[in-house]
Amino acid sequence: YRLGMVPYPEYSRLSKRLTDTPGRTKNINSYGAGKMLEEALTLLYEQSDAILETIHYAGACLSNIDGRNIKTKLNDISLHSKLINPSVTTENIYKPITIKHLNHLTRDLLTACFLIIAIFNARRRDEITHRKLGISLGACTVYNKENNIFEMMFYIEKNRKDYLPFYVGNATQKAAEALEKLQLIYLNIDYKTHSIGKLKDTNITLFRHKLFSAKGFLGSYTDYNFEAYKTGQAYHFISSRLKFEIHSTPHMFRRLYCTIFMNQHEFPHLPALSYQLQHECLATTQIYITSPITQSEAATLSKIYDWQIEEYIDTHKHHNNDIAKYMDEAIKEKFSEIIYRIISNDSVTGGYTKMVRVLFRRLQKSVTFKGLDDRQKIDTFIERLSSRGHAPSTFKHAQCLAGNNRIKSRSKCYELSDNTLHKENATPQLCSNCPFSFTSIEHIKGLEQHSLELSNQIKTLCSNSIIVKNLEIKLQNLYEIIEYHHKKLAGG
Repeated sequence: YRLGMVPYPEYSRLSKRLTDTPGRTKNINSYGAGKMLEEALTLLYEQSDAILETIHYAGACLSNIDGRNIKTKLNDISLHSKLINPSVTTENIYKPITIKHLNHLTRDLLTACFLIIAIFNARRRDEITHRKLGISLGACTVYNKENNIFEMMFYIEKNRKDYLPFYVGNATQKAAEALEKLQLIYLNIDYKTHSIGKLKDTNITLFRHKLFSAKGFLGSYTDYNFEAYKTGQAYHFISSRLKFEIHSTPHMFRRLYCTIFMNQHEFPHLPALSYQLQHECLATTQIYITSPITQSEAATLSKIYDWQIEEYIDTHKHHNNDIAKYMDEAIKEKFSEIIYRIISNDSVTGGYTKMVRVLFRRLQKSVTFKGLDDRQKIDTFIERLSSRGHAPSTFKHAQCLAGNNRIKSRSKCYELSDNTLHKENATPQLCSNCPFSFTSIEHIKGLEQHSLELSNQIKTLCSNSIIVKNLEIKLQNLYEIIEYHHKKLAGG
């Protein structure tokens, strides 16, 4: 009276994994992370060319209808391969390579490339491997060949929802090049002379692969996903090269990037880290570097470097509390300025403005308002609005006053499907004509002044430097924001 077999392999492990309590991403231990990266780099720099040659030759050999049986063909592939045969025994006796070994070679190459790209660039899993939005043929190009600086387009899946260029190093470039050569092998195009930047096709994503059969490559592609558990696509790489099991998920490598960044620099620049992660605010970035999960790692490091870990933790808590306090004071000051301007200036219009004026008139009739001067009335009114969740959220292009994140609203970022405001999608285009988007003339003047300073700074720097290119992108974004404000004030 039960199933004769369980339809899912490793069902016990799978059920535990699927019913885990959601929470913060755990950190991967330093030794395991270092070993994984070391093996990935070794494969890429020392074995990737031989692996690609073996895959190419095996595909041609197995698909060739020449009367030879599969055993003879596999023997031929083994002799042709320049790799150390994965089936070598302890007595150093070579056995013929198998279809299973060929598939392991393909996945090991993909795993090594994924680890390098994920760890060195702090990207999310789907930003690398998604079948439509992941990195594609031609995504990586040469920026400065002399200094080994390259540029890669990554899709930012959460807030931006668009492609963004990032500078990448030699290892990321070499990983992308190896993946591009693999795709050319599948397409039966000469791959040996290929280098990044030569071909571009956004329809060819780099983390698709073809499995081997006795007749060569299968006709359909398989999507690669980094899965370290048994039967997962990365399991053979980890078990055969690390010689020990390790619990790791793709998002751990994003947190690992932060850990390396913070320990690498004597005075780490938090906004730079936040930009690399593409977070909307520094508070989100702080979660990655101040999580209690990292304390065991910090304790280990403190033993090596003789840190006073308790003093470090206390100091960090005070520092974070001070930042939170200053942010609250700044928000209150900005809110006070906005409300005072709305109440005292007839030229200010919009849906939020109308609501504020109606509420203020109603509150004037309240007994609690009697005996208060104008400044005290505004302060009391601000407290009432703040309790409703209408404290301003600051964006470069405007002040958002849409209120709580879960409320039915006429805000442009409100979505009926989940009855939620999606402020993470805020852009000048989306916020255009939104009744809760507020901008003062002084804010625009400040942006214009900043654009002049940025333009003058660019003129003093080397025109081909990375800093200049980054500043030029910021300046262009700033110009677009200023243009957006002028159109809005003009009623356009």
